Amino acid sequence: MWQPEFTITTDERYVPLLRAAYDYGWTNSNDPKTRVGAVIVAPDLTTILAYGANQFPPDVHPTKEQLGDRAWKYAHIVDAEKTAINNAHGAKKQTEGAIMVMPWTPCESCAEAIIAAGIVKLVGHETFIISTHPKWQEERSRALTLLKGAGIERLMYRGKIGNVKAYEDYREWEP
Repeated sequence: MWQPEFTITTDERYVPLLRAAYDYGWTNSNDPKTRVGAVIVAPDLTTILAYGANQFPPDVHPTKEQLGDRAWKYAHIVDAEKTAINNAHGAKKQTEGAIMVMPWTPCESCAEAIIAAGIVKLVGHETFIISTHPKWQEERSRALTLLKGAGIERLMYRGKIGNVKAYEDYREWEP
Protein backbone atom coordinates (compact mmCIF):
# COMPACT_ATOMS: atom_id res chain seq x y z
CA MET A 1 0.00 0.00 0.00
CA TRP A 2 1.15 3.52 -0.83
CA GLN A 3 2.56 5.38 2.18
CA PRO A 4 2.70 9.09 1.30
CA GLU A 5 5.00 11.29 3.33
CA PHE A 6 2.61 12.94 5.78
CA THR A 7 2.46 13.22 9.55
CA ILE A 8 -0.72 11.64 10.95
CA THR A 9 -2.96 13.89 13.02
CA THR A 10 -6.19 13.25 14.89
CA ASP A 11 -6.70 16.92 15.73
CA GLU A 12 -10.47 17.37 15.46
CA ARG A 13 -10.11 21.07 14.61
CA TYR A 14 -9.43 19.96 11.03
CA VAL A 15 -12.73 18.05 10.67
CA PRO A 16 -14.99 21.05 9.89
CA LEU A 17 -12.38 22.40 7.48
CA LEU A 18 -12.06 19.07 5.67
CA ARG A 19 -15.86 18.83 5.60
CA ALA A 20 -15.96 22.32 4.05
CA ALA A 21 -13.40 21.29 1.41
CA TYR A 22 -15.31 18.11 0.55
CA ASP A 23 -18.59 20.05 0.40
CA TYR A 24 -17.15 22.84 -1.73
CA GLY A 25 -15.79 20.30 -4.19
CA TRP A 26 -19.08 18.40 -4.23
CA THR A 27 -21.15 21.50 -4.97
CA ASN A 28 -18.76 23.56 -7.13
CA SER A 29 -16.57 21.22 -9.16
CA ASN A 30 -17.53 20.76 -12.79
CA ASP A 31 -15.24 17.77 -13.28
CA PRO A 32 -17.51 14.82 -14.09
CA LYS A 33 -15.00 12.27 -12.75
CA THR A 34 -13.65 13.59 -9.45
CA ARG A 35 -14.89 16.51 -7.36
CA VAL A 36 -12.12 18.02 -5.28
CA GLY A 37 -12.29 21.10 -3.07
CA ALA A 38 -9.75 23.09 -1.08
CA VAL A 39 -9.97 25.64 1.71
CA ILE A 40 -7.32 28.19 2.62
CA VAL A 41 -7.54 29.19 6.26
CA ALA A 42 -5.62 31.57 8.48
CA PRO A 43 -3.33 30.04 11.14
CA ASP A 44 -6.08 30.54 13.75
CA LEU A 45 -8.07 27.81 11.91
CA THR A 46 -11.24 29.92 12.16
CA THR A 47 -10.81 32.54 9.44
CA ILE A 48 -11.45 31.08 6.00
CA LEU A 49 -9.59 33.06 3.36
CA ALA A 50 -10.79 31.25 0.22
CA TYR A 51 -12.36 28.15 -1.26
CA GLY A 52 -11.53 26.40 -4.49
CA ALA A 53 -12.73 23.42 -6.54
CA ASN A 54 -11.44 21.73 -9.64
CA GLN A 55 -13.19 23.84 -12.26
CA PHE A 56 -12.84 25.12 -15.76
CA PRO A 57 -11.97 28.81 -16.05
CA PRO A 58 -14.89 31.25 -16.23
CA ASP A 59 -16.51 31.32 -19.66
CA VAL A 60 -15.06 27.91 -20.61
CA HIS A 61 -17.98 25.57 -21.15
CA PRO A 62 -16.72 22.20 -22.34
CA THR A 63 -18.81 19.92 -24.52
CA LYS A 64 -19.54 16.33 -23.54
CA GLU A 65 -16.97 15.25 -26.08
CA GLN A 66 -14.32 17.50 -24.53
CA LEU A 67 -15.18 16.26 -21.04
CA GLY A 68 -14.76 12.71 -22.32
CA ASP A 69 -11.34 13.55 -23.76
CA ARG A 70 -9.05 13.03 -20.78
CA ALA A 71 -6.11 14.91 -22.31
CA TRP A 72 -8.31 17.91 -23.17
CA LYS A 73 -9.91 17.95 -19.72
CA TYR A 74 -6.60 17.82 -17.84
CA ALA A 75 -5.12 20.50 -20.09
CA HIS A 76 -7.94 22.94 -19.32
CA ILE A 77 -9.33 22.28 -15.85
CA VAL A 78 -7.90 24.33 -12.98
CA ASP A 79 -7.21 22.26 -9.88
CA ALA A 80 -8.85 23.08 -6.54
CA GLU A 81 -5.59 24.27 -4.98
CA LYS A 82 -4.92 26.81 -7.72
CA THR A 83 -8.55 27.92 -7.76
CA ALA A 84 -8.42 28.55 -4.01
CA ILE A 85 -5.15 30.49 -4.32
CA ASN A 86 -6.53 32.52 -7.24
CA ASN A 87 -9.73 33.23 -5.30
CA ALA A 88 -7.76 34.37 -2.25
CA HIS A 89 -5.54 36.66 -4.28
CA GLY A 90 -8.54 37.97 -6.26
CA ALA A 91 -10.17 38.92 -2.96
CA LYS A 92 -6.91 40.57 -1.82
CA LYS A 93 -6.47 37.95 0.94
CA GLN A 94 -2.96 37.19 2.14
CA THR A 95 -1.93 33.54 1.72
CA GLU A 96 1.55 33.95 3.22
CA GLY A 97 1.60 31.85 6.40
CA ALA A 98 -1.83 30.30 5.69
CA ILE A 99 -2.95 26.66 5.84
CA MET A 100 -4.49 24.74 2.94
CA VAL A 101 -6.98 22.02 3.82
CA MET A 102 -7.99 19.58 1.09
CA PRO A 103 -8.97 15.92 1.05
CA TRP A 104 -6.38 14.71 -1.46
CA THR A 105 -2.76 15.46 -2.28
CA PRO A 106 -1.65 18.13 -4.74
CA CYS A 107 -0.07 17.43 -8.10
CA GLU A 108 3.40 18.85 -8.79
CA SER A 109 2.07 21.98 -10.47
CA CYS A 110 -0.23 22.69 -7.53
CA ALA A 111 2.59 22.00 -5.07
CA GLU A 112 4.58 24.70 -6.85
CA ALA A 113 1.61 27.08 -6.58
CA ILE A 114 1.23 26.30 -2.87
CA ILE A 115 4.91 27.04 -2.30
CA ALA A 116 4.74 30.28 -4.31
CA ALA A 117 1.65 31.37 -2.37
CA GLY A 118 3.55 31.11 0.93
CA ILE A 119 1.24 28.49 2.41
CA VAL A 120 3.02 26.83 5.36
CA LYS A 121 0.86 23.79 6.08
CA LEU A 122 -1.18 21.30 4.05
CA VAL A 123 -3.81 19.14 5.72
CA GLY A 124 -5.32 16.20 3.86
CA HIS A 125 -7.64 13.32 4.72
CA GLU A 126 -6.09 9.89 5.11
CA THR A 127 -9.11 8.01 3.72
CA PHE A 128 -8.97 9.89 0.41
CA ILE A 129 -5.18 10.04 0.22
CA ILE A 130 -4.47 6.34 0.72
CA SER A 131 -7.08 5.49 -1.91
CA THR A 132 -5.02 7.33 -4.55
CA HIS A 133 -4.95 5.29 -7.73
CA PRO A 134 -1.50 3.77 -8.41
CA LYS A 135 -1.19 5.76 -11.67
CA TRP A 136 -1.08 9.00 -9.61
CA GLN A 137 1.07 7.86 -6.69
CA GLU A 138 4.53 8.55 -8.13
CA GLU A 139 3.60 12.05 -9.27
CA ARG A 140 1.88 12.83 -5.95
CA SER A 141 4.97 11.60 -4.08
CA ARG A 142 7.13 13.99 -6.12
CA ALA A 143 4.75 16.82 -5.20
CA LEU A 144 5.00 15.95 -1.51
CA THR A 145 8.79 15.92 -1.81
CA LEU A 146 8.64 19.43 -3.28
CA LEU A 147 6.49 20.60 -0.36
CA LYS A 148 8.80 18.96 2.17
CA GLY A 149 11.83 20.60 0.57
CA ALA A 150 10.11 23.97 0.86
CA GLY A 151 9.52 23.39 4.58
CA ILE A 152 5.75 22.99 4.28
CA GLU A 153 4.24 20.87 7.03
CA ARG A 154 2.15 18.01 5.65
CA LEU A 155 -0.54 16.55 7.89
CA MET A 156 -2.97 13.73 7.14
CA TYR A 157 -6.08 13.64 9.29
CA ARG A 158 -6.96 10.14 10.46
CA GLY A 159 -10.66 9.78 11.17
CA LYS A 160 -14.15 10.02 9.76
CA ILE A 161 -15.45 13.35 8.52
CA GLY A 162 -19.16 12.48 8.19
CA ASN A 163 -22.17 14.50 7.03
CA VAL A 164 -20.69 15.19 3.60
CA LYS A 165 -20.41 13.48 0.21
CA ALA A 166 -17.31 12.85 -1.85
CA TYR A 167 -16.95 11.89 -5.49
CA GLU A 168 -13.81 10.23 -6.81
CA ASP A 169 -13.30 8.28 -10.00
CA TYR A 170 -17.07 8.33 -10.74
CA ARG A 171 -17.77 6.90 -7.28
CA GLU A 172 -19.85 8.61 -4.59
CA TRP A 173 -18.90 7.86 -0.98
CA GLU A 174 -19.07 9.40 2.51
CA PRO A 175 -15.73 10.29 4.04
